[in-house]
Amino acid sequence: MGIAPEQPQSPRVRSALLALVLCACATTPTAPESTLYARLGERPGIAAALNKIVEAALQDPTLAAYFFFQTTSPPPEPGHPNRAQIEACLTELLAVVAGGPGTYPTTLPDGYVCRDMKQTHKPLGIGNGELSLFVAVTNKTLAELGVSEADRQAVVGALEGTRKDIVFTP
Repeated sequence: MGIAPEQPQSPRVRSALLALVLCACATTPTAPESTLYARLGERPGIAAALNKIVEAALQDPTLAAYFFFQTTSPPPEPGHPNRAQIEACLTELLAVVAGGPGTYPTTLPDGYVCRDMKQTHKPLGIGNGELSLFVAVTNKTLAELGVSEADRQAVVGALEGTRKDIVFTP
């Protein structure tokens, strides 16, 4: 019973979707026969959930400000991932964290190397308040999508476990 995949409503949402997925890189213990990955609908369900989370996050000006470069086309500088690369990296990250097959960081078929959480977020200067706001938006959106309380708490726990790799304020 996964979440039905949908196409993002705009290129900005599609790009931001992938950036948010990076926030869930902590490990989540699950039983092999009933992984969070399976309960979320595997990669298609995870991508659909991330789409909705990004849509919700982009409604908040504080969170939306962090997705400027992911929503710019073409990317602002050489070596910066494009929207498709960000989407693929974030989907892979959450899929692996949720107990699915694969490894992360990973290299995409086009050769782009998906980065770890610390490398990705350090230049953004994200504070504790911003991460807490994102966690709350994620939890609320997953609840609206019908994700169980236990699975929402697993995702929230994974996000909270990344705090040391995401929050970098002077």
